[in-house]
Amino acid sequence: MQTQFLTAPYKAAVMAGAQMFIKVQVFNANGVAGELLPVTDGSITYDYSAAVRKTCTLNISDPGRTLVPELASSIIAPYGQKIKVWMGPADNLVPMGVFYINEVDASDTGAMFGITIKGYDQSGKIAKETLTSVYIINGGTNVAVAIQNLLLSRDPKLKFNFSPTIYTTPKTILDLNQDCWAAALQMATTVGMDLFFDRNGVCTLRPTPNTKTATTSWIYSDKISDGYGLLIDQLQKIVIADGSVFNDVIVTGETSGTTAVYTGRAQDLNPNSPTYVNGPFGDIPVFFKSSILTSNAQAQQLASSKLLYFMGRADQITLMGPPNPAQDEEDVVKIVRGALSINAKYTIDKIEFTLAPAGENSTAGVATGSQVLSLRKVVSPT
Repeated sequence: MQTQFLTAPYKAAVMAGAQMFIKVQVFNANGVAGELLPVTDGSITYDYSAAVRKTCTLNISDPGRTLVPELASSIIAPYGQKIKVWMGPADNLVPMGVFYINEVDASDTGAMFGITIKGYDQSGKIAKETLTSVYIINGGTNVAVAIQNLLLSRDPKLKFNFSPTIYTTPKTILDLNQDCWAAALQMATTVGMDLFFDRNGVCTLRPTPNTKTATTSWIYSDKISDGYGLLIDQLQKIVIADGSVFNDVIVTGETSGTTAVYTGRAQDLNPNSPTYVNGPFGDIPVFFKSSILTSNAQAQQLASSKLLYFMGRADQITLMGPPNPAQDEEDVVKIVRGALSINAKYTIDKIEFTLAPAGENSTAGVATGSQVLSLRKVVSPT
């Protein structure tokens, strides 16, 4: 949640479905700010479960045909150039992300001309910059330090905001053509932490949010007692039991060069839960193996965090309505909808913001664009 923007005027604007404004600025490969781009519409997506969390597709108005990239130095060429996007009420724009341009499509039908820019956060760029020589992480290296050093080998200008961790790595050898972002994500996951680039392009490492204890960030409600809440156009509830729902997480770690085996296990032991391991749902296990775990405590932390995620997916909601640019993936929200008998907390898995031109509005009749939230229920395994 972007708490720095939660002023009274901002809250009032998003609760009323006020008109949203969009600002997009291009930066060259050296990071020098350039011109503002005339965006007509498009989308921005935040996806918690994706390796590259933040992506965008933006349509640009260019009636003079001046922006079509011809050279690597053109302002929107996909060779290190990036864009920064803001969205929100006119007097309170919220940064939506820093996106490296990876594709530019120009369409000319004679009568109509348009440009579409596609971009991703810097993790997408790092993922492409695979290793050209063997990379060795010494045993006993603090995991946060190991991740920083690996990513700095791809881009020495990176900025970091890392929470500390007590865990260390075993000796790890990364081979040629290794995806460094994938390796960094694996290290973060095994210590119960999330790794991603934030909205300002800062590489962030933080403990995976504990949805049971997290503060409710937003309320989507049709109850007077809640003071109502953010607007809802449409709500769909899905209760599932197959494919992505597990109630027994088993983690095993075997480090090369040693005979040590580390284990962790977390189960849904709540008799009141629909996915109780000893109930009608049955015991549905999922297994994780890792070569970089170094203790049973680390394996147990990984198992416990994964259990919360998988259990919540048994009760999923898709919510559509006017956009709230200040909310993030993994925010915990309260949803109350009498018609569907919903009154519970959910965690945002994915946000899809649709940027629409003026006149293509949502519920309140003035909101530019819309949002689709994919959410999983906040549950307790005990």
